[in-house]
Amino acid sequence: MADGQEFNREDIPDVMEDQEPEEEEDGEDLFGDNMMEDYREDPRLDAYDPELIDDEAHEPMSMQTRLAAEREMADRDRREGRAHPPSPPEGSPPRSPRGAKFPGTPAFSKRLNAGLQASPSSVGDSEDATSTRKRRRVSDPFGASEEMDEEEDVPEKDYDLLHERLSQGSDIEKRQRDKIKLCFRQFLLKYVPDGQSVPKYPDVLRKMAEEHQAHLEVSYTDLQKWSGQLAMWISDFPHHILPMLNETLMLLAAQKFKTYEKLSEAGENELRVAVSAFPIKDPIRSLATRHTNKLVNVSGVVTKRTTVHNQVRRLWVRCAKCNLKAGPFDVAEEKDLRPSRCLECTSKGPWRVDRQSTIYQNHQTITLQESPSSVDAGKMPRSREVVLTGDLVDTVRPGDELDLIGIYRCLHDSATNARTCFPVYRTDIQAVHINRKGDLKLIQISDDQQKMILDLAKSPQIRERFISSMAPSIYGMWHVKTAIALSIMGGQPKQAAGKHRIRGDINTLIVGDPGLAKSQFLKYVEQTFPRAVYTTGKGASGVGLTAAVTRDEHGHFCLEGGAMVLADDGICLIDEFDKMNDQDRTSLHEAMEQQSISISKAGIVATLQARCAVVAVANPLEGRYDQQRTFSQNVNLSDPILSRFDVLCVLRDESDPVQDEMLANHVVCSHIRSHADATAEEKSKKPKTQHTSHLPPISQDLLKKYIVYARQRVFPKMTDVDAEKLASFYSEMRAEAFRTGGAPMTARHMDSLIRLAEANARIELRHHVNSRDIDNAIAVMLESFIQSQKHQVAEELRKKFRRYLAQGPLADQFMHLLDQMFKEKSIKAQLSRRDVELEEVFVEMAEVIREIEQADLKVQDATAFMQSPRFLQNFRVEGEKMFRII
Repeated sequence: MADGQEFNREDIPDVMEDQEPEEEEDGEDLFGDNMMEDYREDPRLDAYDPELIDDEAHEPMSMQTRLAAEREMADRDRREGRAHPPSPPEGSPPRSPRGAKFPGTPAFSKRLNAGLQASPSSVGDSEDATSTRKRRRVSDPFGASEEMDEEEDVPEKDYDLLHERLSQGSDIEKRQRDKIKLCFRQFLLKYVPDGQSVPKYPDVLRKMAEEHQAHLEVSYTDLQKWSGQLAMWISDFPHHILPMLNETLMLLAAQKFKTYEKLSEAGENELRVAVSAFPIKDPIRSLATRHTNKLVNVSGVVTKRTTVHNQVRRLWVRCAKCNLKAGPFDVAEEKDLRPSRCLECTSKGPWRVDRQSTIYQNHQTITLQESPSSVDAGKMPRSREVVLTGDLVDTVRPGDELDLIGIYRCLHDSATNARTCFPVYRTDIQAVHINRKGDLKLIQISDDQQKMILDLAKSPQIRERFISSMAPSIYGMWHVKTAIALSIMGGQPKQAAGKHRIRGDINTLIVGDPGLAKSQFLKYVEQTFPRAVYTTGKGASGVGLTAAVTRDEHGHFCLEGGAMVLADDGICLIDEFDKMNDQDRTSLHEAMEQQSISISKAGIVATLQARCAVVAVANPLEGRYDQQRTFSQNVNLSDPILSRFDVLCVLRDESDPVQDEMLANHVVCSHIRSHADATAEEKSKKPKTQHTSHLPPISQDLLKKYIVYARQRVFPKMTDVDAEKLASFYSEMRAEAFRTGGAPMTARHMDSLIRLAEANARIELRHHVNSRDIDNAIAVMLESFIQSQKHQVAEELRKKFRRYLAQGPLADQFMHLLDQMFKEKSIKAQLSRRDVELEEVFVEMAEVIREIEQADLKVQDATAFMQSPRFLQNFRVEGEKMFRII
């Protein structure tokens, strides 16, 4: 040979020994008498044209350049589907087991080296050959990932799947399977997000092992940035690709963490890849044939949940005759889980399940229904069954709103086929990733947001700012906004002696004339609070609000939660409360006070949780609220249901020229600001006069985070409170309730006072209830009771309980007093002469001082209030007269 080494034919494997020799065909004889004519000298043909040769332009090929060319040719052969040996690792020449290098073309050298490496006689069992094979497995891009050394996690070269084509059949080539596993392994170890300098998922893997989790959340967006082809395959063939990713994750976790080493040795693949952030969202009603066996992203509300079953994942069986163990059989729809014949006794069965060796997994089915807000008017909400397995079981409950990513599957349903005599396939969704929305415990608040919330809580008059930010598009109605804010915050539930539970949620009833934005308050709460369920009394039955017993597809009885069950740990909003039937309202008695729903039907005895606040809206009997009647005469509600509401709000549509003009101006400015073509100047336009204009509003995004933070981390306690003050107030209010015939006062309202005080403390993010919180709670309760009385009785109660009403902010007391004085003056002026202008109406300063003294307020405090921006924006003083700014 050219390098002087000897070479025997025995070293080359006889790859053609097993093949039969082909028959020779007649052709040209190349060994005739004129054979030497082909080798005669011919100067014309033996010379090269000098113009076609450029020796200076081509330098001799180095070994590194030659190896690069070989790798490029190997990649081209793989793309074209031709057989090829593995590419040599970068930086090392092709070797034979004996270290000999062979001349000739690169392709010939590779083929010859590959043949020698495959020869069992040349390799032998030497230690050098073993180490050579081990090194080759590490550098082999098509080797399984588990063959890599622990010192080297992943090859240096990144292999993309851009030029690969996945077959449409159920089987994937082993070469492609290995490349997919290797690509995903490289992704977990190497992917660096934009703007960062370290890989992302090694820390996620470490956290998964520390918390003993059984899944790894992987962002679909990250997979797209790493390998677009792999992301596309996950979307189109999830039932084939995801098991490969799960296997790769299990091997990598077992290699790095001892937690999963035993599971890997037992062959159990307990880890799964939870693909999140899938960008394409589809409504439940739009799922069709084109989505079959593909990854889908749907949203909805869980309405039903079955019990947890044990599903066979890997089956082992034994022959009933010879007790031979056979298996394992992986569970799949298209596979038969029984062997055709016993290998020992050659019988065809029967077979019994080996329950000790068989591997099971948890299996649960839930019903996901379209969200009520996403269903068009006049259409019925659609639903789909969702299958939960593994660690997803029991992670959701009825009422949870989900963003679900799963595999839309088509399954054979023999019962439906027998019933319809038509080949119909039922469909369900195999859950891959679940994101629960509306759960306060799962909402994350960043450090920057927490700093903004704490700074906001330290600002002065945070309670007034918080209340004024409730439904800012609705003008006035301070008492209703206060009740809504306290219901959103809520009190602290208590467990007395570990047996009796006292609720902490605050129930509110709003009754008033039509056209006063009562339903708009409910819609605002639905959009602001993370977990709120909206329903109407006319369209909701008793079982629709509480729970119902129905039959499932198998004919078994099951429970379906109503609106209050779905609103557990949230707020249930009931519109048109007065339109409900008496029987349906009776079903709310237990749910509103005990916050549980007891069911005893069809052999099912169960108790469901309904720990939610109720905010209800009702209209008076005759359309308008009559001030000459009692509250019970205006509203067709019984005393038992009224006593379960902590706060009653009565809205009256009264004629007040000043307030009417302010309201009209507020509505016009709101329409101007909300127009799509509004300019920056028009969007910043504010109403002429607004009582709360001195309070800077809180942005709605920050307000939502503020509510979540308060509900998650603030739990006020009653410590040093004036118990005697509470007791005397309750006794006086109860006596007046029996004397005047207003809203009933029961022992429940004593608990209501404590809940209102805790909600006031939670608004300011305080963990202890102080005297100011008690005063605010008494003021809200008293105002609620006074509004439910007749007009004459209400005025008497205001004078009698003036000392309790005076506990509110001084600015609000002065504003209320001046508003009442200007209202009376405006009515008298309009009655005396109809062409009076509201700007000409004035109040004498002597009358103002007299009213201040009668209200037990200090003149020094009034003087300080008249210098505040709130007073200067609404009033002006000229000499001894006070005018209102219109």
